[in-house]
Amino acid sequence: MLNTSSLSTSDFVKAYSGRHGCACGCRGTYYPAGHAMVARILKKIQAADPSTVDMGPTYVAVDSETRQWVLYRE
Repeated sequence: MLNTSSLSTSDFVKAYSGRHGCACGCRGTYYPAGHAMVARILKKIQAADPSTVDMGPTYVAVDSETRQWVLYRE
């Protein structure tokens, strides 16, 4: 089972919040490490059903019906 509770805002270098379809920045916004949005997105990921969280080697993401939230590692 995926354990997101051990993740910390210091694990990530940037975050993305935007509408579905593209993550280049045209449908959302990127935020640098240390921005309050990184902590907000981490809370969304930690509150999500683990089966809906997508974790890759350089990112952790979760989607709602209208938005996607992604945290990026180095």
